[in-house]
Amino acid sequence: RDGAAAQAVTALESLPADVRARASIAAMLGLAYCLRYADDDRDPVWLARAEQHAEAALGADDQLAHAWVARAWTLEYRGDAEAAEAAYGTALSLDPNDPFALHGLGRLLRSRNRFEEAEQVVARGLAAHPNDRRFWDDLGTLRYRRADYIAAADAFRHSIALKPDSIYAYANLSAVLLRLGRDDEALSVIQQGLRIRPHSRLYNNLGTTLYARGRYEEAAAAFRAALSDGRGSPNDYLKWANLADALRWLPEREQEARAAYARALALLEPSLHTEQPDATRHGRAALYAARLGRRDEALRFLGQAQSVAGDDADFRFRAVLTSEALGDRESSLEHLEAAIELGYPQHLVESDPDLVLLRRDLRYHLIVSRSGS
Repeated sequence: RDGAAAQAVTALESLPADVRARASIAAMLGLAYCLRYADDDRDPVWLARAEQHAEAALGADDQLAHAWVARAWTLEYRGDAEAAEAAYGTALSLDPNDPFALHGLGRLLRSRNRFEEAEQVVARGLAAHPNDRRFWDDLGTLRYRRADYIAAADAFRHSIALKPDSIYAYANLSAVLLRLGRDDEALSVIQQGLRIRPHSRLYNNLGTTLYARGRYEEAAAAFRAALSDGRGSPNDYLKWANLADALRWLPEREQEARAAYARALALLEPSLHTEQPDATRHGRAALYAARLGRRDEALRFLGQAQSVAGDDADFRFRAVLTSEALGDRESSLEHLEAAIELGYPQHLVESDPDLVLLRRDLRYHLIVSRSGS
């Protein structure tokens, strides 16, 4: 359940030192610290602790699958995808059904846009652990990334049925419903999640839904809640960027918007220095740099993202926004056609305030008409 990572850390840290030194406990602590890091804190202290305990677990017993999983998770969060994949492989050779290894490997492959391989791993996870909501969330997220929104919604609803008190599936389902143009349902699902407990992902999705409706003041308030110390995640670059998006459309808030974009890019920057680019992170960095007028940076990040993006509709739409911000209409139209062909929802293109001028271009209407024919 949500909040379990913090409880697990507290319980494990309270064990005697000699018990914590055991390989199995050290590995569990490594995983728990990774979960704390990922669960909206994004505090590098948690990741450093995870690395320390993962290495201690391997030093104590390198035949323990969980020790390799702990190492894989830390490597993945550090952005070393190749080393993480190798560590997942070792873990699964020791325990082919380890749920942490299968969940982590599927997540890693999905983040690298290796969707077919991710499908196979998620299928393995569901076969071995059909009642583990994480694999239904993984399946839903994979369907979402591939623009199969009906199937994604079904998977997230199954996750909620298995764990009605898990807010992650509510957040995920609301995002899918927005893509399907079912905004009222999305808002209702967000409120269901908030009745369970406040969470930054829910506030972020609330802001995103309000933004799509043109309610920018309310969207900014929701994004601020997503960033707040008590109930949000102030170290999450995406939420700073979303706040910046909303502030741009409010009177006399341009400087605040620029500061928020700069904060987003600063938080994102350490994860950009990887051997292989990441389509999502580098694509977002390109957009934020473009918003800040850093043309050379934006073009460099965009090229890096495109080199690995493959059939990623979200990347293509983000590239439309980036190209428009850079004044490159030809590239905007090229990315738009690809995004629509890959299943990006047309109603979100039509409602985006940054694309007003693009929508006045005759070529935009030709692209839209071809997609509907």
